[in-house]
Amino acid sequence: MVFAQLAGGALLHYGPAPLYADYWVLLAVVAVDRGHPAGQPSHPRGSRADGRDAWRTAIDIVAALEPRWAVAGHKNKTLDDDAARAIAETRQYLHDAEELLRETSTAPGFFNAMIERYPEPPRPGRGLEYRPRPIREQAPDGELTRPERRPDARRNQPIRDRQHYTHPLKRNGTTMTRMTPLLLRNEKFARTYTAVALGLPTAQLLVVTCLDHRVDPAIVLGLQLGEAPVIRNAGGRVTQAVIDDLAYLAFLTEQLPGARDADGMLFEVAVVHHTQCGTGFLANPGFRHQAAEATGLSEAALEASAVADPHVTVRADVERLLSSPLLSPKLSVSGHVYDTATGRVTTTLDARYPQRHRS
Repeated sequence: MVFAQLAGGALLHYGPAPLYADYWVLLAVVAVDRGHPAGQPSHPRGSRADGRDAWRTAIDIVAALEPRWAVAGHKNKTLDDDAARAIAETRQYLHDAEELLRETSTAPGFFNAMIERYPEPPRPGRGLEYRPRPIREQAPDGELTRPERRPDARRNQPIRDRQHYTHPLKRNGTTMTRMTPLLLRNEKFARTYTAVALGLPTAQLLVVTCLDHRVDPAIVLGLQLGEAPVIRNAGGRVTQAVIDDLAYLAFLTEQLPGARDADGMLFEVAVVHHTQCGTGFLANPGFRHQAAEATGLSEAALEASAVADPHVTVRADVERLLSSPLLSPKLSVSGHVYDTATGRVTTTLDARYPQRHRS
């Protein structure tokens, strides 16, 4: 059984195109009920489910390493060895296996359902005529029958549309989430973690930027823990909610020991917009109308959040913030643009204080 699980897992991970059948043959073989008088294979549901859970755990560990490639060993030169694709497909195969285990009652039925869902291309090295053939099942009266083929509308769907992306992962009977690989990273982080006490941001800076997953200020600006608070929203726009947050943070900062620097100032607010922002689509009236109908938000509010030209919008947001009566006169504001194509941040507006700033 251990060998079968190891070999099956290897075939499953490294043979997504030509080796599906070998894996399912292997799973059917290890599921044979040795106590059955006729030697009829038992349904794989009776085999150890924790073996499949172990494969899922192994996949999560591999995914947490964020590999770029998964080198295949099946001599299929048409595959690109892309790790993200291989991991996603492997998870999908395991999900499909679980689904068919529930729908079928015998090992041959399970095998036949799998090769029906994943029809094989000719396998290199075994001749163009080679394709896996359905296994006949033995009926209760002893007669061999061929299982009826069932239509499967999902078979030709792209993998991104299949149920894999909503199917819960399980390990040792415990449901996991998509956070599982990140929790593994957190374990590594916690091993060398040094706590940071509540206090002033050491960089004397607060960043307002977009929630786009390509625009992480901790990475883009090299921020460390305790250096700068970050406020993120769609587009990195200076909304009323952002202004309210800044008003409170300015008040809170003044209550902390050592709040004022030599000039009696608190911190700088850096507004950072970026190129290729997803909110840029909202500049299109047709798209904006569709978004308003889908979300219930007003078209005016959606238009105000659009970042079509970050050099223009960052200037507008800096001016809005500087003119707000809620902004503490002890805060300065600067504007910047992050280019997602080059990874560089350029300054559009140098730091300025509100006109009512008291020197």
